[in-house]
Amino acid sequence: MSKPAQAQIKAALGSKPNATVYSYPGQRHAFARHNGAHYNAAAAALANGRTSEFLCQQLR
Repeated sequence: MSKPAQAQIKAALGSKPNATVYSYPGQRHAFARHNGAHYNAAAAALANGRTSEFLCQQLR
């Protein structure tokens, strides 16, 4: 996703209390896809942990 598109998304969601936008500097699209061209284990672990935490909070 382009930097301008990312900025638009952050601006649109930044003031919403029920939305959180995370960025992973230096990462490219699909950085969390195992065996993908841009896979990054550390960034993937952080993103997957955030997703897991969110789901645990919301699905209790």
